[in-house]
Amino acid sequence: MLKGIKNVLGYDSELLIENSRLIKEQSELLKGLRLEMSGVGHELKSFQQEHVILQQVFDRNLDRVKDLKSEFEKEIADFKVLKSKLQDVAGERIIDSLNDKLTDHLDRLKTDVHSFNSLKGSLVSVGGSLDELRDEILRLKSMAGEVKKSDFQLASYINKVALEDKNKLELMKKIETLEKLISHERRSKH
Repeated sequence: MLKGIKNVLGYDSELLIENSRLIKEQSELLKGLRLEMSGVGHELKSFQQEHVILQQVFDRNLDRVKDLKSEFEKEIADFKVLKSKLQDVAGERIIDSLNDKLTDHLDRLKTDVHSFNSLKGSLVSVGGSLDELRDEILRLKSMAGEVKKSDFQLASYINKVALEDKNKLELMKKIETLEKLISHERRSKH
């Protein structure tokens, strides 16, 4: 029985040794985790401080943006007022300028209408003259057709006369040559 107790105690002592070794390892792990947790805690505090600083900077920038927006809205309102005033003044000036120009153009148009009416009468008489001229041109054209026919007949006659003249010259040369031969023959016989 003593042996059995020894076995049980021996077994338990090995188990205790193993358990104590595991507890030491766990304890070392826990120490490492505590160190890491304290480092994380410090980083978290640092992050919180940076977050607070960034939030303050953001709030200041947001206030500045709000101020700028307000100033910008005031400037836009002033610009709109100025724009409407300029439009009114510019509109009046443009209307006055257009009225002056239209008056000038209307005066010129009236003058042109008078000139046109005067020219209209002249154009009617010119139209009559053109009708007469057209009739005269047609008459001359018809005469030109007849002259062309007679010119063709005259050209044909001139060609015949030129041919006859050429023939006559040839005959005269032949006569002259014959006379020279005859004269030459007579001299040689004497």
